[in-house]
Amino acid sequence: FQGGKAVIAFDPECRAPAGFSEQLNRIAAAKVLQPNIDYRVGKDGHLTKLADLLPRDTAARALFKQPRQDFATALQVSFLKVADGGTALLGLLRGEAGALATGQSGGAKTVTVSVAASAVAEDGKEAGWTEQTTTPVVGADGSFLAAFKLGLKAGKYTLKAGAVDVKGGKASLASASVEVPDFSKMETAPDGTSVKVATVGSIFVVRGIEEMTAPDPQHPFAAFELGKVRLVPVFGGTVHKADQVEFFYQVYDLRLNPLTGKADAVAVMTILKDGKTPVAKAPANPIETEFAGSSVGPLPLTAYEPGKYVVQLKVTDRLAKKELVQEAPLEILP
Repeated sequence: FQGGKAVIAFDPECRAPAGFSEQLNRIAAAKVLQPNIDYRVGKDGHLTKLADLLPRDTAARALFKQPRQDFATALQVSFLKVADGGTALLGLLRGEAGALATGQSGGAKTVTVSVAASAVAEDGKEAGWTEQTTTPVVGADGSFLAAFKLGLKAGKYTLKAGAVDVKGGKASLASASVEVPDFSKMETAPDGTSVKVATVGSIFVVRGIEEMTAPDPQHPFAAFELGKVRLVPVFGGTVHKADQVEFFYQVYDLRLNPLTGKADAVAVMTILKDGKTPVAKAPANPIETEFAGSSVGPLPLTAYEPGKYVVQLKVTDRLAKKELVQEAPLEILP
């Protein structure tokens, strides 16, 4: 065909004569410069435009570009150290479910929402994104709770988290400024060597700690799965007198005795009324390992007066001669 000429008659629908399309396709294929690109043809027989092939925003991504507040939402964040030395931000999103489409699961009212979160660093670049569809239970107060997790470096971020009602389309976005702690600090020991600085993660006020047979990535609290257990978090530490709670914590990089290879530390948890007056104190928990995780409870709250409290954890590292203090709010309602 080289050097030749073809004159082809097309019908009003722009179709070539029967049997000719294969010949034309072979000629067209010879003109393709990038055979690794998939040229898609629509139902009308025409090439699909590139803009129509690009990934489309999910409903959650669209919410972040055009924020809405169709129902009330609030954010809570906590932090833990992960295996690679980085920090895990564990977020909890609370939303009012009154305006959302509801369903039933196991006799409980539920909502199906797409929960997403984005962390933007000080340079304006997105440092983390997560999105997951889940079906949380609607609580007695008419709200739902859903968790998310982001792996972030230490620093300051603008955190945005939102939920989209999968069935009804309503959506809301919440925002907060957060500072991610550094759990991998180093310092110079008296002998001139560099050693890790002991740190403690957030205190988690939880309704319970559930044992799991297998991870469930679609569970509303999947972000709070640690090994073979799942924490059932309390939003804002707000509970009722009829409830019982547990307090979970982790400690990292305690100083080790070079002769025994053991740490020499002790952790003590105290509940302070209005953040000042001690009203309860757990037995001291001795720690002999570099890393430790523990919990206090379950603790019935019937004996406590309604009001605001502070849960305070003190970890004394005797070898490093340091005391670490971490606190979390606890509010008991009638």
